[in-house]
Amino acid sequence: MKVWHATVPYLALGARLLASVSSPVSIAWLREVARPYLQRLDPPYDVDRLRPRAEGVTLLREDGMRLALAFGAAHYLVKPRQRQRFREGLAELPAEALLYWFTLCFYGNRLSAGRAALRALLTYEEPPPPRRPARRKGASRPCRPAADPAAPALPGVGDP
Repeated sequence: MKVWHATVPYLALGARLLASVSSPVSIAWLREVARPYLQRLDPPYDVDRLRPRAEGVTLLREDGMRLALAFGAAHYLVKPRQRQRFREGLAELPAEALLYWFTLCFYGNRLSAGRAALRALLTYEEPPPPRRPARRKGASRPCRPAADPAAPALPGVGDP
C-alpha cells in the first residue's frame, strides 16, 4: 500500500478547478477578486504578474481561503450580477464563517453540495414583492352601504 494514492483525488480536484476557469471572463474576474488580497502582502504583489509559470506567492490564511472559494465557484458564476454578489459576500464573511465554508467545500464527501450551498448563499437575491393589480381608470370604488332610513335611530346619536 502506497500513501501517495490518498492524495491523488485532491490533486485531480485542483486540476479540474483550474481547468474549469479557463474562460477569459472567469480569469479576468478572478484577477479582480485576487487584487485586494495580493495588495495586502509585504511587499504588495501585482496581480498582472500572475502567469502560468510565475513564482509562487504565500498568502495570509484567510485570504488564501477566500481565493480558494472564489476559484471553486468561478466556473458556475455566469452572470455579472452573480459574480459581483459572490465577490461582495465573500469579502464580508467573518473568519469563523469563512473557515466553516472552506472546510465544507474542500474537505469531506459532499464537496459539490457545499459549493452549491455557498453559491446559493452568496448570490441569492430577494425577489421583488408582488405587485398589486392596477385598477382600471373610471372603475368605481366600493363604498359603504347607505344607512337605512327605516331603521330606528339610536337615542343620543345624531340628535340636535
